[in-house]
Amino acid sequence: HIYKLFYIKNRWLDKVWVLISVSLAAQVGTFALGLFYFSQFPNYFLFTNLYAIPLAFVILYLAIALVICSPIPIMASVIGWVLNSTLTILNYLIKFTEALPYSTTSGISISTSQTLLIAAAILMLALFLHYRKPIYIISLLFSSILFFAEGAYSSIHRYRQSEVVIFGQRQATVIGFKHLDSFIL
Repeated sequence: HIYKLFYIKNRWLDKVWVLISVSLAAQVGTFALGLFYFSQFPNYFLFTNLYAIPLAFVILYLAIALVICSPIPIMASVIGWVLNSTLTILNYLIKFTEALPYSTTSGISISTSQTLLIAAAILMLALFLHYRKPIYIISLLFSSILFFAEGAYSSIHRYRQSEVVIFGQRQATVIGFKHLDSFIL
């Protein structure tokens, strides 16, 4: 569906659009789980996937060729060297992209129920785009409202909790008390 949004006549620009479409589809599909498990969002995923997807494709075929050619030592050695070089290039490019400013948005913490609500919202959006039935948009909006309501409830609940924090130091133990906005050591 994403690829069909635009028709591009130029062959090379169309190949770039294919990569962008695949990247967007993969990001939408893994968005909720990425936030839940890693508490971050990769801001440059489109840029990264322009080189990561083709290189992963090459790496996959090189690995298959390596397994097939493993009985022939000289071929296996050459293919292994090319595979290793390709992996090194991919790792270098990913580290370079990761080092760019604002490469990720970190500290995004969502609950299990919020993860499920995001997944439900994405599913409802996909169903709406495919079937064009209003019930899916209504369900999408309902999922979104529940997501934000659960987030607000969790924030209020955390704000109202009191905590005792114990800090271990070399010479002494420091105990801190947190209640609402105040923190006492």
